[in-house]
Amino acid sequence: MLQKFFRFVFALFLVVGAVYFLHGFILNGVFDYKAPDFFQFCYAFNLGLTFLFTTPIILFGKKFKDQVGFAFLAQGIVKIGLFMYFIKTAGFELNKGNFLLFFVPYLACLFVELFFVFRLLKEVSKK
Repeated sequence: MLQKFFRFVFALFLVVGAVYFLHGFILNGVFDYKAPDFFQFCYAFNLGLTFLFTTPIILFGKKFKDQVGFAFLAQGIVKIGLFMYFIKTAGFELNKGNFLLFFVPYLACLFVELFFVFRLLKEVSKK
């Protein structure tokens, strides 16, 4: 179980780190757009909540195999709700330009989450 956890952590940081640097390079190098604080906030928020919410699913997924799918769906709703709350309280503005600054790291984290939760569900359903 710990091996799966460490694989998840490694994959999460690798994928999000690669996307962060690629996204930053495209914004700064290609479009000459200086990424605001919102850029770093989106990556830190998505990385932190993905780690916080997906870790229990991976660690306790076999024990609570019937609730894994519901937990995964609930975490997505809570993640969006918390993001909207923190945006409003931090004073950030969410417009069309800033939407991609959130959506790119959200998709990167979602990809890693889906990969590991799908593998867990596939493994549990075989037994």
